[in-house]
Amino acid sequence: MGLISTIIVAIVQGVTELFPISSLGHAVVLPPLMRLSD
Repeated sequence: MGLISTIIVAIVQGVTELFPISSLGHAVVLPPLMRLSD
């Protein structure tokens, strides 16, 4: 994961901290949306 992708994931997780969404949910949903590979 590149620097920009890491920053985007961190921002999304920070913003959604208020909602009942787990980090696993982000790990499952974000990579396909951002077209990331392992």
